[in-house]
Amino acid sequence: MSTYHETVVLQGHIIDSLILAKVLDRIVMMGGTFDLQDVNIGKTREQSSSARIVIRAASKGLLDEILNAIQPHGASIEPGTDCRTEPVPDDGILPDTFYATTHLPTQIRIAGRRLDVDPIEMDLAIVVNEEGSAAHAIPMGDVRRGDRVIVGREGIRVIPLQRPQERDVFGFMEFLRCPLSGPMAISSPTSQHECVNCENGIGRDRQTPRFYWPVDRPSFTPVGAMHSPG
Repeated sequence: MSTYHETVVLQGHIIDSLILAKVLDRIVMMGGTFDLQDVNIGKTREQSSSARIVIRAASKGLLDEILNAIQPHGASIEPGTDCRTEPVPDDGILPDTFYATTHLPTQIRIAGRRLDVDPIEMDLAIVVNEEGSAAHAIPMGDVRRGDRVIVGREGIRVIPLQRPQERDVFGFMEFLRCPLSGPMAISSPTSQHECVNCENGIGRDRQTPRFYWPVDRPSFTPVGAMHSPG
């Protein structure tokens, strides 16, 4: 059985942010297959990684669906291809295959140069000026006959959000760090152990991995405050 294929490239912090894993999982879940090639992993927190992925699908339609699904994760068709443009046929009318933007930073390739799409907004078209030196996102109602609009996916790179440079293992609890009134339900008396960061009602026992959680009713005991077996 014949298959359709396309090669895409991922760049950035694709390992620790799980972008590579998400892209590969999406390909398989949608019914495609892949060959992972040329994987280069950064050796420090500052160094980025890259991967080249050959995607295969049983039909052109399925391949297009997969490419559309993984593009917001930063998967771009292999570099070396310029964007394609088509003129707007009439005021307020876009070509059938116009590229719809995401909310993420986006670059396009025109005449071998990368241009930032500025400003960027979700579900808009991309118009390139006559000189090919600038690109911006524009609503359908604002396009004018003859405007050059990006069509297809070639030469487009979506830049995914990068993971923060510093992490705190308890950072996911920061949104709870606010003054609350009322009694606290805790896993053990605070008089026996020193509690860390309890000034706002949230803390962690220095001697055990138990958590202290603020609640309005003493009858409620959250899962995080329960003793581990043994």
